[in-house]
Amino acid sequence: MSSFDERLSAYRIAKATMDLQQYAVRPNGDRKSLIELDQKMDQLSEAHSEALDSLLLTKASTQGELLHKLEIIVAEEVHDNWHLSAPIMALALDDARRLIGGA
Repeated sequence: MSSFDERLSAYRIAKATMDLQQYAVRPNGDRKSLIELDQKMDQLSEAHSEALDSLLLTKASTQGELLHKLEIIVAEEVHDNWHLSAPIMALALDDARRLIGGA
C-alpha cells in the first residue's frame, strides 16, 4: 500500500468517525455530557483536519490518486479559505502537470 493510499484510508476513517459523531443523539440538559460531547467533537474535527492536510499535501503518483485528491478538494471546499489551500492547490497543479503533461 502506498503512502497516499494509507493517508487516504486514514482520512476516510477520520471523516466517517467525525460524521457519525455529528449525528449522535445529544444528551438532554446534562451540561457535563454536552461539554464532553463538544470536546469529543473538537478532537474528532482536529483528527479529520490533520488527516485531510496530510493526504492533500502528499504527491499523487498516479492519475487515480490525483482524481481522489481533486474530488476531496472539491467535496471539502479546500479551495475556499482552507488554512493550507495555497500549498494544497499548488501541489495539485504540480501533480496534474507531472501526471497528465503540460508545462
